Amino acid sequence: MLFETDRLYIRLWHEDDLQACFDMYSDMEVMRYLGSTPSTIDSLEEMKDRLDKRLELQQTWPVGEGMWAVVRKEDDQLLGAVIFRAIPNSKNIEPTSETEIGWHFAKQYWGNGYATEAAKATLDYGFENRPDLNEVVAICYDANEPSKRVMERLGMKFVGTTDRFYDIEACCYTKNREVPC
Repeated sequence: MLFETDRLYIRLWHEDDLQACFDMYSDMEVMRYLGSTPSTIDSLEEMKDRLDKRLELQQTWPVGEGMWAVVRKEDDQLLGAVIFRAIPNSKNIEPTSETEIGWHFAKQYWGNGYATEAAKATLDYGFENRPDLNEVVAICYDANEPSKRVMERLGMKFVGTTDRFYDIEACCYTKNREVPC
């Protein structure tokens, strides 16, 4: 476990996350706002390939950066993922110097405050472990009202639309490091 909230553990991915990942990423409602051409994972084999890449990548991320599993404490159920890493450029090829926070959750867990709770803890963890970091960005499609509400609950500020990331036209929000008085 990397960090936790009252209800959640945020941890590295495990091989036994395969079925829950497949269930989440094979659902078009979950995937409709992810990427420039949203599509689902169509087989357990494809999900295993992606999870294997995630398992390999998580070994290379510096402390305070990554894409992590969000697990409910009461039953160890994988609910989704949080992201805190360099956001890729508009061609989704090279990381930029800006850090992104994001989240993906299985549909059956929407509306329970899990995204806000996990993202708040991720912001705290990221800022604590990245003392050089002063600002975080989050983006979403304009139609993704639930994600906009999460961003607002996190105290993020809408700064306009952009096409600088992921090759999409997106609403962009930012959050600055809070400086103690």
